[in-house]
Amino acid sequence: PLAAFGDALFPIILGAVILGLSVGIQETTMRVYVADLTEPNTRAAAYGFYSVCTGVGTLLGGFIAGTLYETLGAGAIMAWTAIVQIASFVLLYRLISRQG
Repeated sequence: PLAAFGDALFPIILGAVILGLSVGIQETTMRVYVADLTEPNTRAAAYGFYSVCTGVGTLLGGFIAGTLYETLGAGAIMAWTAIVQIASFVLLYRLISRQG
């Protein structure tokens, strides 16, 4: 996002390439994971459910980001992102600790 709002062309292109790579890797990995978790006869429904969850999550994330940007500015989005990432890390750490 920081590169997208710059004045120079190279950082904008670099940011787009990095975003494209990360989205491509994430979507490919998650779709393979869905296939690994489901039986072949329920795979279509599983992909549909995955797509619905992804779409709702994207909608919710866009709504939160837009509301934060309009009311508090871009700094609020960065703070919210940091809070969510820290909370996710703590939850992941707890999950891994319980398994080990």
